[in-house]
Amino acid sequence: MTFRIPHPLALAIPMVLLGSGAAQAFQPVNEYASHGVRVCNGNRCTGGDLQTAGNMATNSKNYSEWAAASLADGKLHALADTTNDPDLPSYCTVLTCNWWGSAEAEVWDTIELSTKNHAAGEVVNYSFSMDGTKTRGKWAWGNGTYATARYYLGTSKSGFSGPLGVDLGRNNIVNGSFTVPADGVLTLYYLADIYVYAESGSVADYSNTMRFDWDLPDDVQVTSASGVFLAGTVPEPGNAALVAAGFGLLAWLARRRQGRHASA
Repeated sequence: MTFRIPHPLALAIPMVLLGSGAAQAFQPVNEYASHGVRVCNGNRCTGGDLQTAGNMATNSKNYSEWAAASLADGKLHALADTTNDPDLPSYCTVLTCNWWGSAEAEVWDTIELSTKNHAAGEVVNYSFSMDGTKTRGKWAWGNGTYATARYYLGTSKSGFSGPLGVDLGRNNIVNGSFTVPADGVLTLYYLADIYVYAESGSVADYSNTMRFDWDLPDDVQVTSASGVFLAGTVPEPGNAALVAAGFGLLAWLARRRQGRHASA
């Protein structure tokens, strides 16, 4: 059993964690794999090396989790929602138990850029944007939520294991640019990861998206190890049903939150 001391005023009370397993956090991807997608709910993950899309949803009385990602549309989604009206074991209460959920989505790819007409100094502007909300729960100690993103776009493959990180608020955006040489090929390594955690009635809702965009000049052509990088928005056939289930979960959560506000 895992214990946590939630607050200085409760130093004598062990806080029992009730969730879907040990929380995931960013783990360096396999730098020998050219591309991949990984999504997790709690300690359960799917996808991995050489995947191009992934989706996972978990729904229970106390918490709901959703993570989804696609190299084709450049989007990552993560949601952890916990109820203010939990179903707890007989041995604890809302003051001694801590129910929680977490979700993580991660993508990486190897990209090659070149100029069609050998024009010098073609500049590509890009951005990572993250949009979401964190809501503290009725029974949470402290903030009750945590959300972070990690990202990398550069010429060193070591960036797969050491990306930059940012603690997420409502709106976060990171901008950058690079120049495509007139001759030869520019190889870039791309990684994006989003992780959210919520406990004791709190909600970390980044289901709207973490998104990667770039402004690609007409003269620049792109190939990628995945073959689908920013090529479209259609998920792999095996993920279509899971995508529908994920958005069905969001609709259910919206109804639950309406009921929560009505009874408050």
